[in-house]
Amino acid sequence: MKKLSECAILIVDDTEENLDILVEALSDDYGISVAMDGETALENLKLEIPDIILLDIMMPGIDGYEVCRQIKANKDTEDIPIIFLTAITEIESKARGFELGAVDYITKPFEILEIKARVRTHLSLKVAKHELSEKNKVLEEKTVALQAAFNELEAFSYTVSHDLKSPLRAIEAYTKIILEEENEKSYSDTNKMVHNVKNICGNMIEMIENLLKYSKTTNLEICKEPVDMSEIFKVTLKQYKDICKEQLIEFEFETGIPVVLADPILIKQVISNIISNSVKFTKNEAKALIVIGCKRGIDEYIFYVEDNGVGIDMEFSGKLFGIFQRLHSQEEFEGNGIGLATVRKIVQKHGGRTWIEGKVDEGTTIYFTLPAKAH
Repeated sequence: MKKLSECAILIVDDTEENLDILVEALSDDYGISVAMDGETALENLKLEIPDIILLDIMMPGIDGYEVCRQIKANKDTEDIPIIFLTAITEIESKARGFELGAVDYITKPFEILEIKARVRTHLSLKVAKHELSEKNKVLEEKTVALQAAFNELEAFSYTVSHDLKSPLRAIEAYTKIILEEENEKSYSDTNKMVHNVKNICGNMIEMIENLLKYSKTTNLEICKEPVDMSEIFKVTLKQYKDICKEQLIEFEFETGIPVVLADPILIKQVISNIISNSVKFTKNEAKALIVIGCKRGIDEYIFYVEDNGVGIDMEFSGKLFGIFQRLHSQEEFEGNGIGLATVRKIVQKHGGRTWIEGKVDEGTTIYFTLPAKAH
């Protein structure tokens, strides 16, 4: 990390008296080199790059404007701050200097305190900018490394999950053969154990397939188009009414539902997973009530699905959108803990948010947002 005391200044002025004043004012705090014309200044830059340049405008040969233009046109020197030294007070002349890339002016005759203050300010800015740039480089490198590690872990997880299916299917097939040969209706201890092995294999295969589905879904590229959210909700609700005919469910739209810009396939998955969640956790109610609505936020639509099911303890609400996270046993409510994790991933890919609110035995409300942009 460079300190101000380590900074170097190039002073360019064709008057020895001016050079003497500037060197005396700055040499105690910084390294100083000088040039008495534009050509020499440009030659010096080929040998050493200063941290800042104090540049006279009116000089014989190449004037300060042209020196500044050449410095800014060179990628090796374009970032050097240039402060013009001038007795010119016309606004047009100063404006030309700023257009060429100068950061400041110091007018003649010189005021020592002003010189020191302006030089220190611009050197401090340059040092801070350099430090920020270095930190950004480190951050970018860490981000790239982290993304590479994440991609590697994701690929590894996918491969392991995929490879696990084959031996599990083999075990499931063997248990099926044993049960067929040993008479499936037999109630011997061995038969029961084989039944258990078969059921465990079936559950694990289902979990792996859901994990693979989750991995594929969350890695899909989104293709946005206008999507009628109301229509998707209605189609999904009808599907669940047809599937769960033994369950008394009332679906209700509390507000109008807008058209949004989204990926229709992925948004169908979001709505299906949320409705499935509500249907599942209201199965023990005499009459399940599921309410759908939408509110307009700042640059976003806030969708919600509310139910009168078992509810949740808000202490554990943060877990529910994590993969394989459950608050109830498999015996109480079936599921794999992937549905809401998929919802969060898809909504995040659309630039939205997800959260959940509820109270034990009083029901749950799942929220998700989507950007409200012109179609």
